[in-house]
Amino acid sequence: MRQKDEIGLYAGPSRETRCGAAHVISRFAFSALVFLSLTELLITVSGFEQLRMGLILLLASGLLLCGAFAAASYFRRESVLVPVLLALLLLVCVFCRNQMMNGFGTAWNEMRSLWASAKGVLLPMANAEGQSGMWLVGCLLGCLLAAASYLLVKHAPAVCAALLMVLTVTACLFRAGPWLAIPAVASVLLLAAHSGQRRQSIVSLLSCVVFSALVIAVLVLFVPSSAVQGLSDQSMESIHHWRYERGQEILPEGDLSQPLPNSDSDAAILKVTSDTAQTLYLRGFVGDTYERERWATLSSEAAAQEKDLFYWLHQSGFYPQSQLALAARQMGGFETGTVRVQNVAGCSMYRYAPCTILPETAGTQKNTLQPSDTRTSGWNGERSYSYLTLTHIQTVLPALLDFLQTDQSAQTSAYLQAESAYRAFVRSYALEVPAEFRAQLGAVLDDCCSQYGTADSLTKEEAQVSALAFLEQCFGADRYASLPLEDTAPGTQYQYATVAALALRYYGIPARYAEGYVVSVNENEVTDVDAACAGAWVEVYQDGVGWLPLELTPGLESLSAEQTEDGVKPVGTGADGEGDGLRVTEGQTPQEELDAQDDQTQEDQPKGGQRTGLVTKPAFWILLLAALLLLLIAAMVLRRYLILRKRRESFTQADRSAAVGCLFADAAALLEPLGLRRGCGSMLALCGPAGEHLGTAYGEELREMVMLNAQSLFSSHTPDEAQLARMTRFHEQTRKELLAHTKFLKKIQLQWLKCLF
Repeated sequence: MRQKDEIGLYAGPSRETRCGAAHVISRFAFSALVFLSLTELLITVSGFEQLRMGLILLLASGLLLCGAFAAASYFRRESVLVPVLLALLLLVCVFCRNQMMNGFGTAWNEMRSLWASAKGVLLPMANAEGQSGMWLVGCLLGCLLAAASYLLVKHAPAVCAALLMVLTVTACLFRAGPWLAIPAVASVLLLAAHSGQRRQSIVSLLSCVVFSALVIAVLVLFVPSSAVQGLSDQSMESIHHWRYERGQEILPEGDLSQPLPNSDSDAAILKVTSDTAQTLYLRGFVGDTYERERWATLSSEAAAQEKDLFYWLHQSGFYPQSQLALAARQMGGFETGTVRVQNVAGCSMYRYAPCTILPETAGTQKNTLQPSDTRTSGWNGERSYSYLTLTHIQTVLPALLDFLQTDQSAQTSAYLQAESAYRAFVRSYALEVPAEFRAQLGAVLDDCCSQYGTADSLTKEEAQVSALAFLEQCFGADRYASLPLEDTAPGTQYQYATVAALALRYYGIPARYAEGYVVSVNENEVTDVDAACAGAWVEVYQDGVGWLPLELTPGLESLSAEQTEDGVKPVGTGADGEGDGLRVTEGQTPQEELDAQDDQTQEDQPKGGQRTGLVTKPAFWILLLAALLLLLIAAMVLRRYLILRKRRESFTQADRSAAVGCLFADAAALLEPLGLRRGCGSMLALCGPAGEHLGTAYGEELREMVMLNAQSLFSSHTPDEAQLARMTRFHEQTRKELLAHTKFLKKIQLQWLKCLF
């Protein structure tokens, strides 16, 4: 008698033998590894590692459930474990609703902090008190991840490996870390084990090599160590050039440690059209922090410390990029114009926008921080956009500053409250001066303000005069010999802007570095902007109206110190040019006004939980339950599809003996819900009861199929095509009999829970 490697009864729902202990242990090991991988991916995108109690319970419950699934598979009780878990989930939702609400709210707020610091995304804040529900959330998430891990490993290991790799690369793009090696290793091991079972070792090897190379490349780019820092920087620069640059880089974008880009070409970089003749400072890159001859935009981590402030400001319509126009709206009576920009060859990462832009066309978004510059959307950015801007700003600005000091309306007070809060944030970073600048020019800076006192005790006007005197000494006829950037940018606008911004900060005036294009446009004429218009300038925070180029800032229009006596005083200077408040009313000292404004700000600024009430809204819970229901339905559909697909494959395999055996074994499983169970005996014992219950013809057909199955399993004779077709018809007839003699609810259970048909 011929010995066969595989027999028909080996596969299918009616297997009588248990999984071997080694197989169960292997499945548990892989499911636990996948669970740890999914947990790491969850931690990467949610910041769950900060919630220690929830994380510990997540790991413990997940690993225990992986062990429970493995034990259930050994004793063939998996179909019992899944309904039990669903019932427990329902009980938790019913009886522990408040704790679950609080726990998910805490987890949401932690994810909110992470997303703000990692990607500058502003999410609403949920109401949560402490971490009282984190134990429940940890257990629920652990069970869900463990169940998903076990089912993926059991039914679709190749899909699981590919999914892990895709999620790992995506997580690296969000927030890279060394622990992401866990899902990468898990995916490679799953691929190797799966393809080893399928005898596709060559495909497995190539897949492992490709996926491993991809993960290593991403980790090198986003988790650079000192050994590969240069390679990472070069790679990121190449990616930046590929995405946003069409030709030679024109602007250094804050990196002044290398020789400046040199372009003598008169080819158009931008094409600008305005319906009003004016001079435009088209701001692109903005440098907020300076270190080692490099300017950098304020990091998301630093800005995220004030995420609640920005959330409130954006909900109120206050954006730093359009602050001047928002201030002008309080006064009214201003004129607007349209500016159209066509980016021909410049970097498309930034929107080149003037400081006079109106909020509607500023390209800002409520759900992002954007404390400084405005980035374009899309993989390659944007190259064509138009703005609405204020016109004749030199005429409007003095009247606007006076208006903000005197107007008492509620609308202006609300604006000034928001401006005061944002100004406090600006002063938290825009006054930082690096130690190397203090060491190099501190003596000269102190000498220029010696007639007024120390640098940290100057009034605004004294600070302006001292700063202008210092800049005159550095860049005037008697030029100071040693300045920063002498090796890379001597005598350029970039050096001047850097020195001027740091000097203003030294004297207590918030300043920053800006790059872009300065262009004078005629009315309704297309102006070609070439490399000669590219450069850098200083922007100063003018109390009340926001960031202005140095030449537009009252008291700092040029290097001439005498021009500070033009009569235009910054908002909050008071009658004598002193004080930092928004305005000083009669009978009130500046300090009293400042304290009053701070108290009002603390009372009126909404706090995250009180502001949004995310988890207290019925719609949130309706959507959450709907999402859980859809997830459950999707899991059931996927499970049924995988089981039926595997079963169909066994029915149509090339070995007809094995195919006949699988068809008969499945037919025997279909007879069990009808009460026709063979137990440990032969199927021949069921022929009589089957004939009584389903008809004599069916009983005779069952007898013949039992004999055909025995022939295919235990003889050397291989069934022919006609015999295989007959067994297929018998299997289909058995399925129809089951449908005809089963009630509706029982039919649903057999179809979706047991997946018999």
